[in-house]
Amino acid sequence: MNGRGMCLVAVLFVVLVAAGSAPAVTIRVPNDQPTIADAIAIAQTGDIILVDDYVFADEPIIDWFDKAVRVESTDDLNQPIDGLYKLGSGATVSAATGRMMDIRGELRSPTYGTADAHAACVQETADGRIVVQAGARLNVCTPGYVMLDGTVTVENAGVISFSLPGSDHLDNGGHIMLFENAQLNITGNLTMSGTITGVEAVVSVGGQSEVYGSWIMNGGRLITSDNLYISSYGMLTLYGSELTVIGECSNGGLHRLYDGLLLTQHLTNYGQLDLLNVTLSAERFYNSSYSEVTGSGFWMTDLENDGQLSCTDDTTVVGDVENDGTITIYTGTLTILGALTNNGTIIGNYRGTRDGDDWQGIHISGDFDAGYGAQLLMPFPALRVRVDGGYDVAIGHNERYDMRQATLVVGSLAGAGVEFEVMSRDVGPIAAGLDRMQPGHYPIGTLHIAGATINLIDTHDNDNLGYVTCEAVYVDTLQIDAGATLNTEGCRIYYNTLVNNGYVDDPANLILIGSGIPGDLDGDGDVDLTDLAELLGSYGSCIGDPNYNPAADLDGSGCVEISDLAVLLGNFGR
Repeated sequence: MNGRGMCLVAVLFVVLVAAGSAPAVTIRVPNDQPTIADAIAIAQTGDIILVDDYVFADEPIIDWFDKAVRVESTDDLNQPIDGLYKLGSGATVSAATGRMMDIRGELRSPTYGTADAHAACVQETADGRIVVQAGARLNVCTPGYVMLDGTVTVENAGVISFSLPGSDHLDNGGHIMLFENAQLNITGNLTMSGTITGVEAVVSVGGQSEVYGSWIMNGGRLITSDNLYISSYGMLTLYGSELTVIGECSNGGLHRLYDGLLLTQHLTNYGQLDLLNVTLSAERFYNSSYSEVTGSGFWMTDLENDGQLSCTDDTTVVGDVENDGTITIYTGTLTILGALTNNGTIIGNYRGTRDGDDWQGIHISGDFDAGYGAQLLMPFPALRVRVDGGYDVAIGHNERYDMRQATLVVGSLAGAGVEFEVMSRDVGPIAAGLDRMQPGHYPIGTLHIAGATINLIDTHDNDNLGYVTCEAVYVDTLQIDAGATLNTEGCRIYYNTLVNNGYVDDPANLILIGSGIPGDLDGDGDVDLTDLAELLGSYGSCIGDPNYNPAADLDGSGCVEISDLAVLLGNFGR
């Protein structure tokens, strides 16, 4: 190539470079073009359209035609209810700093691409629509707060972001609809009095969230970097979703989480909380008085219940449980991998039949402590209470304890030495000892000693007779497994059926009901004048009287009376 040709190529290159790097043009409306639509029609990528006050009100439909053009206003931007903003990929809409953008029509984000479309300083969208189309992104930023009263639709894989600096917040009084794989990102706080619905969507809140309206998500994730509060008028329902609350999750209304995951620092319930088949991780879970939790699943937390807790299926609590309210087990087993302190009520309400290992009830891997006034009510044969640690019960009234048909398993940890509180009034080997309606009687259907060393103790006055003699245990069936040790410590266990494959320190303290002669008060093998004199010495006395002798109360009625004298005289001379 000769010199002239090389010069021509160089000139063409300079021209092309100059053409490709043409500076952005500012087009003023209405000075340069009468309308925004006219300005966009002649604008090129990178151009700026500067709009004077309130021009948007005259143009309900504005289409960017996929041009990356910035539209700015020196004042507020307003749009009528039937309006439409259709943004191009990379297009930008912004009001002057500190001004307001009032969207009463439809703001439609790009139909393709991932470039952000910025709607800056948007403070109110009343009665209008914001549509983020599939795969598009829309970023709303403001130095103030954003108030939504219209409808926001984010289609599949679309993203809408609210960039709110500092403590500013999004106030949603409208309806935000999030379709599959859509995202809602809020850098500030969220106040929600309207509705949010989502399907496999992801919602991220950089601040705290307050729910006064209705929030329903099917699948997906909800993440809030501060506290989450559900008011008494609010409802949060999540199906198969993950909820992460960096601070405290506090429910004062209705919170339902099904087949999901809840991660929070503290979970507090003051309303209705449903956790059905839920994995929960929290430092503390508190259910307040007059509140209700219904649930099942795997809960890694310490639980404090002052209200109503209902277990509808197998539920495991990895932590300690303190119950001052009511725990009702409808189906399955409540497993506590810790200690249970009960000063309230525990009820087994499963009425099925016992089938092999298909048990219902409660399993406590640690100690079970029941204070005076507590209740343990397991009134059906299919119910079981298993306590691997100590059994320390101070209930003090027979009507608050019902294990007559249920099974109590103690000492499941082989080799461990645990204490077992005896509770019943010792009235000798008579069937009346199995009558739970008699004062001071706490009979058990089956007492199963499994694998450990069990030491009988009597530290509480459950029969209300003082501490003169050791209280007793009355059971239909006493089962002692191989490898288990029972130290009776001078207390007696009365039974109908005995299956003993273990070791008992004093077998004489295991007594078959009906083996003795009713009326043999001194235990010498016959009923004679000595026994009659002992009965007459306490005749007419009842529980609490100094002369009351529980051995003379042959029918366990709480008083030594004519019926007891009749039993003795009927066996006199035997």
